Parts: sequence; structure tokens; C-alpha cells
Amino acid sequence: MALCLCVPMTSKGKSNADECLTNLIQNCAYFPHSTEIILAIDRDDKLLAHHEAAWFVGHLKLKCVVMLVEPSRPPPLVQWYNEMLRMAAKCGHLEYFVLWGDDIKVVDEEARLEKWFDAVKNSFMRYHKETGLPFGFGCVALN
Repeated sequence: MALCLCVPMTSKGKSNADECLTNLIQNCAYFPHSTEIILAIDRDDKLLAHHEAAWFVGHLKLKCVVMLVEPSRPPPLVQWYNEMLRMAAKCGHLEYFVLWGDDIKVVDEEARLEKWFDAVKNSFMRYHKETGLPFGFGCVALN
């Protein structure tokens, strides 16, 4: 399974760059080691923008690509997600794309990739069978 997380990152409200990654570092334990992460970061983000992808890889232990985006208030998240998804699709080997946030916390200690990912795949399959649309078409959200 080739999984890609698309994550807009911000240091707003944080005191240092390491603090910005706290949730993402904890969540990475729930993804396979082959997972790739695309990070969208404001060019003017004082704590994150100057870091190279290798710095993120060192912290997250997964392959990372950093996409610097033009600062805007409020940030155009849909546009950023679109750009990250285009970048992921161009890789050619990624099968699943997950829109993730830097503020997301996995709170179920028993959660494993198989649990929530199977729920997503089953939802797409059910939608495919009910509508006849191609498998993977649409969007699945979990809470």
C-alpha cells in the first residue's frame, strides 16, 4: 500500500519548530514506514520555512517533501490541498491520498492503520457498489 499524507503545517501559537511536529510525530506511528508526507508551509513561517525536507524526515521517520506556499490570510487550504494532491499524483506510485491536519491527534490507543484504513476502503467499496462509480471516487471522512 502506497500512502501519502498531505499536511498543511503552521507554527502559529507554537514556541519552537519541534513543538509544531508533536501531533504529527505521534500519529506517524499509525502509518506504514512506506508512507510519504507532503507538507505545505508558508514561506514566511519563521519556525518551519527554513528547514529542509531532511530535517522533517529526521523527526517523522518517513519520506517528506516540503512545498513552500505563498503566505495568505486566511490560508487557502483547499488550494494547498489541491497542489499537494497534484504533486502526490505526479509521483506515480502512490495509491491512497489522505488529507491530514497538523492539529489532528489519534486518541484511540488501540487504533492501528488496519482499523481505520479498512473502514475507509470498505466505505469506498460500498459507495462503488451502490452507485456504479469507479472505486475510490469521492471522499470518506472519519470522526
